[in-house]
Amino acid sequence: MRVLSLFLGLSIFLKPSSRFKPTFRYWLPDASVDAKILANDIKQSAAIGSGGIELVGFYEYGGELGVMPSGANWSTYGFGTPAYRHLFKTALQTHLQEGTLMDFIIGPNQGQGVPANATNPGLQWDMIPYTTEVPQNGLFEGTLPGWTDGTLVSLVTALVSSTRNVSAQVVGTAGTSNITYQEYTLKADSLKRHLQGFDESTGHFKISLPQLPTGTHYRIFAFYERLSGHRNLHFESTRHETIFDDGSYAVDHFDSAGAQVVIDFWEKHMLVDGIPELLHKAGRYAVIPYVDVPECESLSFLDSIDSYRQFTGPAHLSGKRIISNEMGAVRGSAFSLHIPDLLFSVNRALVGGINRVVIHGLTYSGSYFGTTWPGYTPFRYLFSDPWSAKLPSWEHALPSVLGYIGRAQYIQQQGVAKTDVAIYNKQSATAFTTVYDQTDLLKNGWSYSYLSADNLFDHHAKVHDGVLAPDGPAWKALVVHSSQNITCAALKTLALFAHEGLPILLAGGLPGEYATGSQGHHANFTSQLQSLVRTENVYQVEAGQVANKLSSLNLHPDVRADVNGTLYATWREDKTVSYAMLFADLDSLCGSVTAQSSAKPYFLDPWTGQTFPVAVYQRDKNFTTIPISLSGNQTLFLAFGDASEPRGSISPVYINTTSVNLPFHLEDWNLTVEHWEAPDNFSDSAGTFKYNTSHQLDTPTSWTNIPELVNASGIGFYSTSFEWPPLTRLDYSLGAYLHIPNVEDAVIVSINEVSLRPLDPTHASVDITEHLVDGHNLVQVLVPTTMWNYVRSVIDNLSTAGSLPLPVTLQQHMGAPIRERVATGLLDPVTIIPTISMKLRL
Repeated sequence: MRVLSLFLGLSIFLKPSSRFKPTFRYWLPDASVDAKILANDIKQSAAIGSGGIELVGFYEYGGELGVMPSGANWSTYGFGTPAYRHLFKTALQTHLQEGTLMDFIIGPNQGQGVPANATNPGLQWDMIPYTTEVPQNGLFEGTLPGWTDGTLVSLVTALVSSTRNVSAQVVGTAGTSNITYQEYTLKADSLKRHLQGFDESTGHFKISLPQLPTGTHYRIFAFYERLSGHRNLHFESTRHETIFDDGSYAVDHFDSAGAQVVIDFWEKHMLVDGIPELLHKAGRYAVIPYVDVPECESLSFLDSIDSYRQFTGPAHLSGKRIISNEMGAVRGSAFSLHIPDLLFSVNRALVGGINRVVIHGLTYSGSYFGTTWPGYTPFRYLFSDPWSAKLPSWEHALPSVLGYIGRAQYIQQQGVAKTDVAIYNKQSATAFTTVYDQTDLLKNGWSYSYLSADNLFDHHAKVHDGVLAPDGPAWKALVVHSSQNITCAALKTLALFAHEGLPILLAGGLPGEYATGSQGHHANFTSQLQSLVRTENVYQVEAGQVANKLSSLNLHPDVRADVNGTLYATWREDKTVSYAMLFADLDSLCGSVTAQSSAKPYFLDPWTGQTFPVAVYQRDKNFTTIPISLSGNQTLFLAFGDASEPRGSISPVYINTTSVNLPFHLEDWNLTVEHWEAPDNFSDSAGTFKYNTSHQLDTPTSWTNIPELVNASGIGFYSTSFEWPPLTRLDYSLGAYLHIPNVEDAVIVSINEVSLRPLDPTHASVDITEHLVDGHNLVQVLVPTTMWNYVRSVIDNLSTAGSLPLPVTLQQHMGAPIRERVATGLLDPVTIIPTISMKLRL
């Protein structure tokens, strides 16, 4: 079939190169480990479809989650030592052999810094605040608060108009904790910075402040700076002869001096012995223009599409081609992350604008100090998932999953990401809450992302022909919601945008003032805001009516949705092809989408790499409407191009109609379970004991409902059969679909001992017509499980790097319950759906 031959790198989509494949973050315990096992781990990851690893010298999270195990030695096996350099070189050589690409962090733990002298001025600095109340008479004389705790940076007095006690929950590595603090509301015009009036040698300060209004008081605020001394690896050593004896220090991330500390360290300790040459050949950053790749993570973003849009909007504006994500870390889910849950996180990131994922995380598979079976487990069993060949899903699920992600990333890295609407967001950092909380844009298929006040001054933020950043996201309008505060400078820029034809929509009322500088600007702000309101192309609309106003302006989304559910879409444009990604969020939906393209549409299947023409669609001038039906969390990828291809040149397409006979469930299953368990000697961290048991099931159900399998983990081999066809006399060609509902992990299906294509767990339905025979038909389903149910049953016997699993520690000291068992195996009846087929010639 000649499909997409003129415009799509079909061979790359079918088999993406390492550049497009997902990678693993690789947790290296320390440099004492076996280089041969490290190399084998990298080879195994390449064999299942990984594009490489991101090498992380983990060192037990810098010592935050555990003690240094007996036998470990930071001074000998630390980051940058000859032992570490040997492993680093081995990893690069292995990537070169495997044709994959290696990433790496620039320091131990999470790369916050490197070993250095503790007094190096390029290390992290802290701003230390102190405050004290001025007596009611307004007179203060004495030593400034915090005088000995650093160098004074700023001294301010202010009138406190109100005080309140605040309680909040903060999230740490091990969970949440409660904090309390006092919050002061200051009278803006009372703030005064004092550049003199204190003794620079003693900190003595004397001041007389004006008379106080009733119910208020003055406070002194003193701010100091000092080297924080914060270590990103803080194991203690009994000797202090070299920089490697004192752990590793976080560097200053806001000054070039911090970067210079890292540069100096790498040039002296890492970029030697042939490593620079290997980096050029096998290092991802050496061969691909990934400089300044922005990266976020699914853990802190909580899989929020809105939060991703806050992150990716500025990145797309500045022309970033690659936006990365550390993917799949879920608190409390070690050994229990289901494949559909991983895909859910991946798909929400992709539709939020992310186009490269680094999976959290591949673990060193060999023996390590103080570690039992199932092997080294970073974060002490707290976060998902310790991927390795010790998980049943490694060989039986991840190859198809990584293939899907790689092909999806290939599509999402083509051309330029386009977005319909920019929404002003006063925050300069990502807020992990939904900013635009109206549903009108989403329901009508309008894609949007966020820009802050500073983003408006980016040199890419130019309007041409009424479009903002036409060579980038090409936003058709900019929305400012009344909940936002805006600066005077931003008001001037919005007025300029409007003069150049960009529609500016003020939704739900007028925004508030975002004051900047030391002087009040309220009068000037009010004047500028009213001037903006009177400007051509500026519109005031009610909350929730933005989509209607955009339509009235004869604007159209790149992908308009007319569906009975929640559909997210992305749109990318290359020189000759446009691409759409559709994602049915949470629940199933059906309806249609209309794309702003008159080019010929094609389906792209990232599970198989196949491409085929859309058989049923309607074209109206520059718009193409396609009917869709998606299960919850299912994706659909489309390409539009090659409109000049003559009709009739494509092979016939077969369409299965609705069922002609009632669907029927498959019954009387034989189940063989391959149990994966610890060896008799738990200290054998590298071995897994496997044995089989047999079970008869009338209909599939979770192993947690089968007494003999309640604590079992491993692989389920299911088999049954059915007679075909269900009717003896037929005047038409009868086919069938096989449907597996509620897939909890992954399924590999064969019919009459012929393996079928990889199945999307969100919609595990496949045409089996060509594999059917008259009479007896054999169905076999392989289901890998997570390891949690078995690990949970023996967790009291386990340890990693000399520490107990954190769930055990939390249970012992805080009474926190161990996570319950998870559903495994086939959960519901498997259905055969008879169909008839008709042939269409396009």
